Amino acid sequence: MKRVYVMLKGDFKNISRDFMLLFILVSPAIIAIAFSLIIPFADRILAAELGFQLSEHYIFIMAFIIMLVPMMYGMMIGFIILEERDENILSYLFVTPLSKAEYILYRTGFAMVMSTAFNIFILYFLDIVEIRLIQSLPVLLLSTLNAILLVLIILVFAENKVEGFAVTKGSGLLFVAPIIGYLLESNLRYLAGILPPYWISESFISIYNGQDNYFIYLFIGLIVYSCWIYFLSKKFSKKVR
Repeated sequence: MKRVYVMLKGDFKNISRDFMLLFILVSPAIIAIAFSLIIPFADRILAAELGFQLSEHYIFIMAFIIMLVPMMYGMMIGFIILEERDENILSYLFVTPLSKAEYILYRTGFAMVMSTAFNIFILYFLDIVEIRLIQSLPVLLLSTLNAILLVLIILVFAENKVEGFAVTKGSGLLFVAPIIGYLLESNLRYLAGILPPYWISESFISIYNGQDNYFIYLFIGLIVYSCWIYFLSKKFSKKVR
């Protein structure tokens, strides 16, 4: 615990000195405030001009938001690790009793805890869907794996922060899967399930549609995330030898 405390203290100190990292740290709060302003405005405009009822899609919008928050924290942790790799801090850490797995677990654990807390806050703050916290909590926990996923994608495919930004933008393609799943009604939509975020959207929506396959979506999602994380972890381990 003392080692974790020391690392956390050092991380917050470094984050406070970097405006970009500090901005990412508070970005979920900014996201919550932005959506609280945009959603009612967009709802009125779309209804008046196009007769489109945005409220019919609030559940999907909420599912999208809970996927976005862990990605923000994953980006922050990914950039922190890139800096430590550039400064050869990782080489030092990995000759200590701290293993690569423990290091990644510590880094991503912070992102997962923060993501869960903020997603619960956003559910209540936006209040655009009926709060079903007990049922939603497993989905929120599954969504935190987005943080681990993005961290590993950044570490495997980027060598510095500039490349990290490019990789992060490219990872936005992961969000195509939930959109495909939401818009398509045929069974072809399941092809999008190769991308992990698809299952977060499907499981969250199924809660509010009263579908019996809620736990099936969660289980499949966990398997898909595990496969991606395992593959990327192997690639990362080889890269830092």
